[in-house]
Amino acid sequence: GSGKTHTMFGSNLFNPEAQGIIPRAAHQIFDHIAAGADDVEFVLRCSLLEIHREQLRDLLNPTNTGLKIKEAPQKGVYVEGITQEFVVCAGDIMEIVRVGERMRAVASTKLNMHSSRSHVIFMLACEQKLADGTEKLGKLNLVDLAGSEKVHKSGSMGPTLEEAKKINWSLAALGNVIHSLAEKRDHIPYRDARLTRVLQDTLGGNFKTTLVVTCSSGPAHYEETLSSMHFATRAKSVCNHVKMNFIYSAEQLMVLVEKLQRELLAVRSEISGGDRSSPLLRSWPDSEPPPAKRVDEEVDPDLDNAPRRE
Repeated sequence: GSGKTHTMFGSNLFNPEAQGIIPRAAHQIFDHIAAGADDVEFVLRCSLLEIHREQLRDLLNPTNTGLKIKEAPQKGVYVEGITQEFVVCAGDIMEIVRVGERMRAVASTKLNMHSSRSHVIFMLACEQKLADGTEKLGKLNLVDLAGSEKVHKSGSMGPTLEEAKKINWSLAALGNVIHSLAEKRDHIPYRDARLTRVLQDTLGGNFKTTLVVTCSSGPAHYEETLSSMHFATRAKSVCNHVKMNFIYSAEQLMVLVEKLQRELLAVRSEISGGDRSSPLLRSWPDSEPPPAKRVDEEVDPDLDNAPRRE
């Protein structure tokens, strides 16, 4: 392989020198929490989702079947019924990832002795509760994609062949989504695959997205490397517009309502008093506006000689 799983997980979850992006991100998050204010409360929950042959699997509870992708205005796109484990330190996340890795679909091919046969999504939901009652909501999705493969090179047969078909299908759907986002098309085909549907908000929603492309330096994989570089070039042109998710307390909402009511009363008093200094009245002319055109007045210069109704 080109090193995708090694990049995301590393060779040893508990060795700081051999950790990948997921364990390093976990340590950085909890280091930031420890360095913050004492009156701020954090609640973190994580899940591990596997997409294997276009089927959703809960790696923290393999008996949990029937997972469905749902969408709600407040939550966005989410997986209904997936297990969410509360975590209080980076060690909790390491243990969850270790358990999930054991359940992941892996097979041996001619190209890789431990070839990933599925996509794995590590999802971390964070709620930050401030002292004034305000809440901030955030999500972190870290994805380890299975690599596309040419069957004549990998020698896939039987179940591994079916896995290769589904992997290539979902990666092609991901490429189409990235291409549509880069071209700013009206329709984005998120629903073509489970992978792109689950990552809909990550790819084109209220997310900051980073893509790591791993390539093989071997000349035998020249075509795959070139295709990966083209994909990365298109992905660089995608631009997401991110905003912070706040949930205000009841007291803060009441203060905001009172402020808006005072502003509304002030504007009404200015209008009723005819105060020309008001921004709402300043643009109104002192003279009467020109009379409106008659309904049957000519508006088309090509109809000058047309008969008119008297």
